[in-house]
Amino acid sequence: MKNILYLLALTIPPIVSCSKQDITPFTYEQICKAAISASVSTKPRKMKSISSKSGAYEISYIRNDGNKYTYDCKFKGNEVRWKDSSMSKWNKNVKIYFKINKDRKLHIKTDMLGTVFTKTFKTSDF
Repeated sequence: MKNILYLLALTIPPIVSCSKQDITPFTYEQICKAAISASVSTKPRKMKSISSKSGAYEISYIRNDGNKYTYDCKFKGNEVRWKDSSMSKWNKNVKIYFKINKDRKLHIKTDMLGTVFTKTFKTSDF
């Protein structure tokens, strides 16, 4: 049991406060696009920021089959929370965290019901 708890502590980063200067050279909209991109397997460059209000961002994209998808995104520390815009509740099954290292790359860690993967983005990806 101790090994499992230790493994969980290693894979899920603590939530910390982030300020605007902590995310340089990225914007919160770009981080939203990256988080959603990592979850739905589309390129962040295809996504558009529709609006931002009350600390939440609305992001949309058109899939190759012509269907349009719109998501809401907000932040709690370094956790990115998102939901399909047509839904009333935020997605609790997928945990997404971001980190910007000294290499000036955006690292997204996604935990989908225990399956954890990471993806790295550069400013040129947007």
